[in-house]
Amino acid sequence: MGNGHVATTLKGLGLTRPANQQKSMSGHSDPVSLERLDAIDADWMFFGALGDKAASQQAYRQAQKVKTFQQLSVQQAHQVVPVDGSAWTSAGGPLATRLVLQDTAAALAP
Repeated sequence: MGNGHVATTLKGLGLTRPANQQKSMSGHSDPVSLERLDAIDADWMFFGALGDKAASQQAYRQAQKVKTFQQLSVQQAHQVVPVDGSAWTSAGGPLATRLVLQDTAAALAP
């Protein structure tokens, strides 16, 4: 897991990445091809596209049309959460961290 604000925040909440993503890195995660979508399967997926939450929702609708994405256990469990991709991947600081916390709380709250 990286050391950015998202990784640090999620780790502080007790969340972890899947075993195949447990490597130290800086910057963005490795690109994933359609043939290797299983590499991003997890209990929960916070799905972000560059831009705002609306851009992520649009990208998620497109992803749902892809057969290999439909086969992910996280998708079948309806635990994919579109988020503001800019806050989750490009921004930093307390405002972005607050958005990550709000998104995570909203998704995981009973």
